[in-house]
Amino acid sequence: MMDMKYLSFFLCFFLFIATRCNTPNSYFEDALCIDNISIIDPKVGLIKHQTVIIKEGKILQVLPADKINLSSKNTLIDGTDKFLMPGLWDAHVHFAYIKEMAPSMFDLFLAYGITSVRDTGGEINFTSAWKRKSLQNPTSSPRVMIAGPLLDGMPNVYDGSDHEHPPLSVGLATVSDVRNKVNELDSIGVDLLKAYEMLTPDQFKEIMRLAMDVISASNAGLNSMEHMRNLELSCATNSDELLAQRQEILALGKKDIGGVLRSKIHALQRPLAIANYDPQRAQEVLDVLAKNDTWQIPTLALATGYTERPFASPEWQETFK
Repeated sequence: MMDMKYLSFFLCFFLFIATRCNTPNSYFEDALCIDNISIIDPKVGLIKHQTVIIKEGKILQVLPADKINLSSKNTLIDGTDKFLMPGLWDAHVHFAYIKEMAPSMFDLFLAYGITSVRDTGGEINFTSAWKRKSLQNPTSSPRVMIAGPLLDGMPNVYDGSDHEHPPLSVGLATVSDVRNKVNELDSIGVDLLKAYEMLTPDQFKEIMRLAMDVISASNAGLNSMEHMRNLELSCATNSDELLAQRQEILALGKKDIGGVLRSKIHALQRPLAIANYDPQRAQEVLDVLAKNDTWQIPTLALATGYTERPFASPEWQETFK
């Protein structure tokens, strides 16, 4: 005689099969149905065995695969052993940094699951061309947001002086220059403004604020800070002294090459800031950034590339091709 627990199991299993089979077939007109797919949810993680219904470019339904019988009349994709996740953002790219590489960038982004990018500085006609291409080919391109040229003071850093400093920026000598350039970019229809670190405080007030401490910049309305650069200066016990020193060096270096002057400031101040790191001061900075919703865009690839050297791997090089 069959053991009762096994009998219960088979009855439950039969009931499950019968329930699934007896569910009316579901048909979604003009929709795409991805069945038995694993979803990577940003909040809860991996959710296995799901069915996703997509119609008119929108996700219509997401439900467990065993809760629905899809009609064979649907446009079906078998998602078994595959994953579905939201498109990724790359919040810091430069189409104009290596112009020869730009024509390959759309395909590279999509190959890595990146469906939206934010170009944070480049000559406006060049970057606008890639935004137009994206708008004209929305199903085969990432979404593109552009800033136009970096808005920098004098001397400007990315001035085309060498291959590491291509002409991504404009050097603005006065507050009036800043105002005129911002109005020009606004008329063109940029999505964001990128302020750079050689601006004077008065110039940055026209955009928001910059060549100053991070708390003032955040309180002035700064949305995001790139590379986490100079954050350490505001987290030091001697932050006020470092700020005054930085402003003095900037004032005296108006005739220097921008990239050289910036490197001089970084070499002088970063070791001092790190040596005088103050956890309490750092917490004050973080609290202000959180309160004002000022995001940090750390651009980790830039920070790790020369130490981990992924580009030296034959596998990486083949993938890149």
